[in-house]
Amino acid sequence: MDSAFSVWSPVVIAELKNPRRYQREVLYQIDRGYSSMEDLRIKIKSSEAYIQGKSVETKIKMEVLFLVRDGTGHLELITREEIVRDRTPLVGFSNSLNNHREAKFIININKISWEGGLIGRQLNAAYFIEYVLLAVKEQVVRLFANETTEDAQREALSAILHQLEEELDLVMEEKEELNNKIFFYERNINSLKQGFCKLENRNAALSRELNSYQEQLEQLQKQIYEKERRLMRLENTSHVYQVPHRSIQKNKTSLSKNRLGWGSRIKSMLMNIF
Repeated sequence: MDSAFSVWSPVVIAELKNPRRYQREVLYQIDRGYSSMEDLRIKIKSSEAYIQGKSVETKIKMEVLFLVRDGTGHLELITREEIVRDRTPLVGFSNSLNNHREAKFIININKISWEGGLIGRQLNAAYFIEYVLLAVKEQVVRLFANETTEDAQREALSAILHQLEEELDLVMEEKEELNNKIFFYERNINSLKQGFCKLENRNAALSRELNSYQEQLEQLQKQIYEKERRLMRLENTSHVYQVPHRSIQKNKTSLSKNRLGWGSRIKSMLMNIF
């Protein structure tokens, strides 16, 4: 009889049939302006999962770190906390967990990637997470010192299956990486479209302002033209009435001189008579 011994160890009782994938894009408002963002990093601080109704609630706390540069060239580190909350239906596990409500969960993060930038006074971060959940339960496990031939064959078969699973995971990872790149490309294209739309709206507003200025300029030119015409008419009218006025003044002066001359003559005649 082979010797055996027992240990208290967590045993996997169920696992997700397919990895969970979570992606999100966030914007953080900042108080001051910076010239550029030099680097972006995301660190996992903690993670937990527990049964919530007919689903498993996953909570992952992360720290988002932005390395930015101001106008003087000084580097500054800005950190923000981000919490990922995801729900996985219980039917997504390989085995039923209805009889294991006290099961604990292990979160294995297969992959995490991110991308970000600086937009005015906003820090942008888009991230992608792929993880799997393992449901475990603490129980006694018996270990034997010697393995039978059947156990060895089972182990060899299990190793081959594990290798195939790793190759399949690699293919799925490459596929997911391509999907992730497509997601970032689509996001960049949408950002460019939004930028073009803003430029078009700005150009339309400038065109309207330019048309308004042209109309105001035309009105001012018409007003200046009318004023010049009025001034010309006033000048012509003043010139016409100045000539008769001078003639009347001249005639009055001549008449006065004639009157003075006749008066002297009459006075001289009277003196000669007397």
